[in-house]
Amino acid sequence: MQMIKYSDPVTELLKIFEKRYSDKNATLVLAGDAEKRGNLGETYFDDDGKVFIQIDIEQTIPQILDIVAHELAHLAAGPEEDHGDKWQGIYDWLFNEWNSHVEEQVKQYGGGIYETFVGGQDDENNQSSC
Repeated sequence: MQMIKYSDPVTELLKIFEKRYSDKNATLVLAGDAEKRGNLGETYFDDDGKVFIQIDIEQTIPQILDIVAHELAHLAAGPEEDHGDKWQGIYDWLFNEWNSHVEEQVKQYGGGIYETFVGGQDDENNQSSC
């Protein structure tokens, strides 16, 4: 009998992404030095086709989720697309899917899950629900 059900929000976001973009491959790393280089997240498209995503771990969970979603949109859009319409469409889709997922979690587990997944703050540091 399982006593504790643990749901990692980053893993849940990746599952949502993989439903549509199962053909995309990358190595995602949470590290503590991305912000020192002026970025909270970075996506590198290597010449040999490998993709590396680095996310600054020294952020809140809602910020990390937003940064992961941002970088996943880069992965799906490809190296030629910056923050154009294609990137924005992917980011918006992921944002909407994430919010639907959270709503389902709230229905299943109650309102407290909302605080865990998207935080209770609405300030400049909490960029979005995704």
